[in-house]
Formats: sequence, C-alpha cells, structure tokens
Amino acid sequence: MEQALPLCVRERIVKLQSEGFLLTEIKKELSLPYSTVQQIMKRYRTKGLSGLQADYAKCGGKGQLRNLYFYYRVSLWLKRLISKRLKKSLKPSWQNNFQLVIK
Repeated sequence: MEQALPLCVRERIVKLQSEGFLLTEIKKELSLPYSTVQQIMKRYRTKGLSGLQADYAKCGGKGQLRNLYFYYRVSLWLKRLISKRLKKSLKPSWQNNFQLVIK
C-alpha cells in the first residue's frame, strides 16, 4: 500500500468480513488489491480496533533509500564495465612492445 486507506474503508472491510463475505468478494466489492484487504484483516485480528488506524510510517515510497541503492548498483556496474574495457585496451599494447632479449 502506498497511501493509507481512509478509516471508513478499513471499517467497511471488517464489517463485510464479519457479515460472512470472503476476502476475494470484499476485494471485488471495494476495488482493492487482495493483499491490502488481507493485510487490514490480519492487523484487525491481531490488534483489534487499534489495528485499523493508519500506520503512516509505512505509507508512501521509500524515497531516499531506494535512490541510494540504485546509485550504488549503477556505480558497481560502471566499475566492472570500465575495468573490463581498460584490461582489453591495455593488454595488447604492452604485449606487442615486449621483447625477450637473451644474451
């Protein structure tokens, strides 16, 4: 879930579940992903009514952390790419100019 669902939607999910609706039926009725409905019901079962309150710390994208990981992966990829190209370009030059002199 990227945005917190309104409390009235969360309460409706619990109400429909208590009336005997299956999670798949609730999902279709409210046009929500199955995992969202499942997660809300799991929180309700473990925490009760307080589990219906939005957990704003988990809402939204991860932002800076994802960006840093992306830059880290790109820098590793570039490091490998550049080192391979340098090895290819430097290897022939010193091999061609090297001569073994025996006296």
